[in-house]
Amino acid sequence: QPCYLNRQLITLLSTLGVQDYVFEKKQREAVKQLDAILTDPLRAQEALDLMSPGENTNVLKEILKCGYRPDSEPFLSMMLQTFRASKLLELRIKTRIFIPDGRAMMGCLDETRTLEYGQVFVQFSSNNYKLRQLHNDFSMCSGSGSDQRFVLKGKIVVAKNPCLHPGDVRVLEAVNVLALHHMVDCVVFPQKGFR
Repeated sequence: QPCYLNRQLITLLSTLGVQDYVFEKKQREAVKQLDAILTDPLRAQEALDLMSPGENTNVLKEILKCGYRPDSEPFLSMMLQTFRASKLLELRIKTRIFIPDGRAMMGCLDETRTLEYGQVFVQFSSNNYKLRQLHNDFSMCSGSGSDQRFVLKGKIVVAKNPCLHPGDVRVLEAVNVLALHHMVDCVVFPQKGFR
């Protein structure tokens, strides 16, 4: 699922030393993305991929595939304006800031006892929506077409939901472990280390 910052997570990150300008920048980027879906077909396609699947979403995707632009087709434009308005309301009321390179995932245990304390294994599927630059130097790609999978490597931030305590947000090291490649679309935590 797509990932959002919320008021609780922002408060905790702020108490852990993240400066306010970082959240303001993310908020400006989210508003800029919402503005872009009204004119840019690619951004509109990304927004539709984030919407709940259903008949309306499928019709709108087909309209975009036929070459109609969001700012020229009235039905498409109206639906995208409604989507934008609901996301702006969430942003204002709940401080829900969309994080393009984030994912909401389930956590599970490393049954192989391969991961060390402070390490995690994260492999995610492409999920058919644009993977903004995530496959740069910070991840590995395997598979082809719609079955692409990406293994994250490097420092990542993991937060639980609900997020109530500063210990609910951790900076961990994502590693590539061959023994865990069967685990997809979840965060694999180690058995080793302190409870």
